[in-house]
Amino acid sequence: MRIAICYPPLPSEKGVPLLSQNRQFQWFSRPTYIFPVVPATAATMLKKAGHEVAWLDGIAEEWSPETLSDRLAAFAPDVVVLETKTPVVKRHWAWIAAFKATHPAAPRRSSSWATT
Repeated sequence: MRIAICYPPLPSEKGVPLLSQNRQFQWFSRPTYIFPVVPATAATMLKKAGHEVAWLDGIAEEWSPETLSDRLAAFAPDVVVLETKTPVVKRHWAWIAAFKATHPAAPRRSSSWATT
């Protein structure tokens, strides 16, 4: 199975969203990155189990939303996993909807898109 673990960039005048390893969501005015230990562990375990895994961190890589979409489409995953927080979950849902609308080969079932 092809599994993509994604962190879509969320351009905002507020700054960069801190999503991983932080129980209290916050925006940072300067790019700040904390390694996402739990999703990274999951990626390692999935790869060791024989799955093909793509780590697509658009926030840390400072990609545009379009760059992440292009890379995700090129990988052609069966399942996409995103880590999110309540303050930005609607923005992630909008990104998923836009991706599906512009990439007909993307996973279609909602169970193929996991937000944690």
